[in-house]
Amino acid sequence: MEYVNIYICNSQMLISLAITFMNLFQPSYDVRKPRMNLRNS
Repeated sequence: MEYVNIYICNSQMLISLAITFMNLFQPSYDVRKPRMNLRNS
């Protein structure tokens, strides 16, 4: 059970880190999005 609890804690930490990174890179992603659309078209 200890390994399961550690895995759950690590997954929650990874999810929180992913959310913080997404929040940090969200404006840069919004800027890159139209550029990618121009390259694709």
